[in-house]
This record gives sequence, C-alpha cells and structure tokens, in this order.
Amino acid sequence: MTTTDDLELLHDYASQRSEEAFHTLVDRHAALVHGAARRLVRDETLAQDVTHIVFILLARKADRLPSGIILAGWLYQTTRWVASQALRAERRRRLHHERFATMQETPDPNSDSACTELPPDLEKAMARLNENDRNAVLLRYLRIKVFQKSRRPSASARPLPKCASGALSKSCAPPCIGLES
Repeated sequence: MTTTDDLELLHDYASQRSEEAFHTLVDRHAALVHGAARRLVRDETLAQDVTHIVFILLARKADRLPSGIILAGWLYQTTRWVASQALRAERRRRLHHERFATMQETPDPNSDSACTELPPDLEKAMARLNENDRNAVLLRYLRIKVFQKSRRPSASARPLPKCASGALSKSCAPPCIGLES
C-alpha cells in the first residue's frame, strides 16, 4: 500500500465515481479507521457507526481533498472528529433520557395517584381544622378536579381565602391541594 496508490484510487473515485476504486480504499483503511474508532468510543456498535460515517465523508469530500494528501492521516483525523461528535451526541442523548426518566418519576401534583399517596399527616391536619377552613380546603381541592374535567371554571374556582390558606400553612399541605402562600 503506497500513498501514490491511494491518491490514484482517490482520483479515480473523485473523477469517475469508480466504485471499485472506493471499495479498494475502504478495504485498505477500514481496519485503521475502525480500530481508532473503537479505541476512542469504547463501544463496538458506536465504533461501527463512526467508521461508516468516516467513509461516507470520504465519499462526499473526495473531489475536494487537496492533492498530495496522506489519506491515512486524513482518515485518522476525521475518525477522531467523528468519534468526538458521536460521544458528545451520546452524552446529550443519555442526559435527555435521564431527565425524562426523572420527570416520569416525579408525580403530577394534580393526578389522582399523587393525591392518594399523600402523607398520613394530612388527615391529622385536616382533622385539626375548623369546619370553615376544612370546607375551604376541600372546595379548593375539588376546584382543581372540576376544572381539569370540564376545562371551564366552576363556582368553586375562586382563590382560596387567606384564612383557609393560613389554616394549613404550618401543616402538611399536599401539592394536589395547591395552597397559595
């Protein structure tokens, strides 16, 4: 394998779109590119993807590469760049999935499951409230559920009076009740 042979094959591919010339280049340099990709990304599947992308880039840029280029050097540098981009994309993808998983684990404060999994202290706090305050809290909770189902404000959609919001301020106020401070 000589640089001259690589340049001739590259020229044949660039000028005549010779598939045979391109296949010969791939056969000669696939081990170099794949080996470097595997060392850089440390994942076989991702290394194969990097290898494919490098040769796709070679096919696209063959007619624009400078004459006299050392193809092995260009392929190695391109492999490093593609591997870097692939690792960056993989980190972004992993971070996105982690954020999504975290969002899935956080219960919706307005969902039925969030309200059925309330701390036991809530019932004790509700029991300590006087009737007016307890009714105000219940109406506030029902307002959320009525609004969600009908998507139009109900008579109970008024804001929670300050006296009622203060009633549970030192108690355990669940997120589904949505007390304003």
